[in-house]
Amino acid sequence: MTQPESRTQTQSTENAAKTPGPRFVVKQLRVDRAAVFIDGGYLDKLLREDFPGTHIDYRKLLGELSRGGREVFRANYYTALSYQSNPPTLDEEDRREAQVGFLSCLRRIPGFRVCLGKLERRDTREGFEYRQKRVDVMLAIDVARLAMNGQVSELILFAGDSDFVPLLDLARELGIKVRLFHSKDPRHCHRDLYEAADARTPIDGAFLEKVRLERRNHESWARPVLPGNARGSSLRESA
Repeated sequence: MTQPESRTQTQSTENAAKTPGPRFVVKQLRVDRAAVFIDGGYLDKLLREDFPGTHIDYRKLLGELSRGGREVFRANYYTALSYQSNPPTLDEEDRREAQVGFLSCLRRIPGFRVCLGKLERRDTREGFEYRQKRVDVMLAIDVARLAMNGQVSELILFAGDSDFVPLLDLARELGIKVRLFHSKDPRHCHRDLYEAADARTPIDGAFLEKVRLERRNHESWARPVLPGNARGSSLRESA
């Protein structure tokens, strides 16, 4: 004869069921569907310092990331427009024109989206520096939105900032694989971010050879311009 549950056990079960707690409502994940998130300032600086003269063909990049049957659902490129004085100098106008041309061509690639933050200039003892604002926050919001909606099964991130670690932890908690494309130079990739990823691919000569922009195809858009590449300046990111 089966013994009834004790009143204490029943109350304990009911109380546990009523205990409030965080709940994530996540739709079913799309298999083999990835989204790409590129920190433009990070990638441009990496290429300039480690592989001078090398430019990426972003159509080739998407093709390379689509290998193995993976569908690249979306690719987001995050940056800020270059600084301009009031009135702007000729050098600032040329820099802005080249950058706008590059971003316009990115927008014409199917599935590519350009996300612009804000640039601030601050004086320092050495001269001045530029700070990108809102870029990290926009990237984090976009990743979280796709992850929560179950639109992708994999996130591909080109970045090196440890500020993205909580974001990677959230994605992995939701069952989404995170692949990090990073510099082999420890100065350009924080160890915490490296360890938080499920898979890692170094941005090295072998990888860049597959996505390199051929010289005959060079256009103004092939030369992304860092907002803070003037003399006496540096570029930093902040939320």
